[in-house]
Amino acid sequence: MPTLLLWGERDARSPLDVAYAFQEAIPHAELVTIPAVGHMSNLEAPEAFTATVRAFCRAHA
Repeated sequence: MPTLLLWGERDARSPLDVAYAFQEAIPHAELVTIPAVGHMSNLEAPEAFTATVRAFCRAHA
């Protein structure tokens, strides 16, 4: 199953180490990091978040 891991670069609640562990545990998971945002990347960088989700959905339609 296609899996997108979308992470804020400055996420203190779930640091990038958690993202890397998820990526390693989920076969073929795609990790995308949004620069300069924290845990609420969809609110902190809505344009980047939405563009990433849309691109992923289109690629796996």
